[in-house]
Amino acid sequence: MSATVHNIGEARRPRPAATIDWTEPFITKQQLANHLGFSVSWVERRVKEGMPSHKVGSRLRFQRSQAIAWLIAQGEQDGNS
Repeated sequence: MSATVHNIGEARRPRPAATIDWTEPFITKQQLANHLGFSVSWVERRVKEGMPSHKVGSRLRFQRSQAIAWLIAQGEQDGNS
């Protein structure tokens, strides 16, 4: 059985294509929100802004390293670094 992974959503800001690290586990929105200390709705807003996410089957999944790198880049673009 194989899984298909797709980048989804249109980013408001251009983003580089995310390279998948197959050694890093995929996590849920709830797990990412808990890890970052924010709500699930906060994560959903960041996805709409272009945070890297992957569709695994019918579910949205994340890799922590990609999400954190994206957040850091957004801070640098906004002059908040």
